Amino acid sequence: MLRGKFSNLISVCFLLAVLCCRVEAATLDLQGTNYAFNPVSIISTSRGFTLASNSMDNSAGSWEISLSDIDNNFNVTGNWIFTGNKSNTVQKIVALDDGLILLGNTSSSEGILKMTESTLQDIIVVRFDEKMRVRWSINLGGHGLNQAHDISISRQNGTVTILGWTNESGGEIDDHFGGWDIVVAQYNLDKGELNWVKTLGGKDDDIAGVLLNVKDSTYVCYNTWSDRHQWDIKLVQLNKHGRVLWKRTYGGKGIDLIAKLIYSQKGPIILGSTDSEDFIPTARGEADIFVMGLGKRGKPIWDVRFGGSHDEIATDIIERNKRLTIIGWSESNDIDVQNHFGGKDLIVLNLGIEDHDVHSYSYGTLDDDLPLQFTSMQDQFYVFGATKVMDKVLQPFLVEID
Repeated sequence: MLRGKFSNLISVCFLLAVLCCRVEAATLDLQGTNYAFNPVSIISTSRGFTLASNSMDNSAGSWEISLSDIDNNFNVTGNWIFTGNKSNTVQKIVALDDGLILLGNTSSSEGILKMTESTLQDIIVVRFDEKMRVRWSINLGGHGLNQAHDISISRQNGTVTILGWTNESGGEIDDHFGGWDIVVAQYNLDKGELNWVKTLGGKDDDIAGVLLNVKDSTYVCYNTWSDRHQWDIKLVQLNKHGRVLWKRTYGGKGIDLIAKLIYSQKGPIILGSTDSEDFIPTARGEADIFVMGLGKRGKPIWDVRFGGSHDEIATDIIERNKRLTIIGWSESNDIDVQNHFGGKDLIVLNLGIEDHDVHSYSYGTLDDDLPLQFTSMQDQFYVFGATKVMDKVLQPFLVEID
């Protein structure tokens, strides 16, 4: 069930009229008069939440990073802006006991976040203390374009691992295999010192990956352009030194995209989206959400496919109470999907790990409602996402889930 409070009266009236279950949510009016506003990541802190967004003042301007503190009543209590002479963007933030870590990109040559002189765009990682003072910052990238995508913290090993992709070697990146390559780098969490860098890829493009640290290993899952001229999913396990232990490819004759990778007691679980009819049966319509449980060396053990006659795209997954909770967006109103309110709707799936039974709930307005990630506070889980209110402006929301 979805729960929460809406600050927008029109949204409240609409939701109460169309949903059978009790719905609560909170919309956060932070975009102001920006030409473009794009919320991307959120964490819970002792003060409430910290929201990371990218914004632009006008059509000729550059992107800047905004970090906003939000209290338990969803009031903005603090805001930090990181700007330069060119664009800075945030991809993800991760909470620490004494601050946070920001993963992003910069093409600026001025300001706190700035690139090295030998690249067109750097991946940046910055550790802030509890008072938002920079503790350390690092740049990663070859002599071209470099795009950040995911970050994973291992407090047990005292490491921070980042993933992105690059189109050239250079700097700490020694290898380039062709097109876009995946680059994975691991650093010491305390001081930001480099442990190792690994490049993965082939002669074509490899992009958009996710990370998972398990004990001394790092799992890297990313999209790879296949010989069939479609996107497949590749999973690679690295040891503590960044060396490849094994790798495996998943996919059919269509487009298969990775969304998230988690680890259960029985092994890794992949969440993704597919429109392949020969990958996981049975195809519902256009793109469907799928979940796949893996065994030793990535061997598929079980899978579930969910969707309607239109697109369903997965975004995040968590394990709780021996079930998997999955979020994504849906444009359907048939087959597995029970409701459609307009545009892209948030859909929540509850999947049994043992019996694989699926229960689903939908939430939506007349606009596009795009879920981004799960977050939690005091044992309560929320879906964080954004509603498209104008062409380049997205309004963030939080939806509480049981």
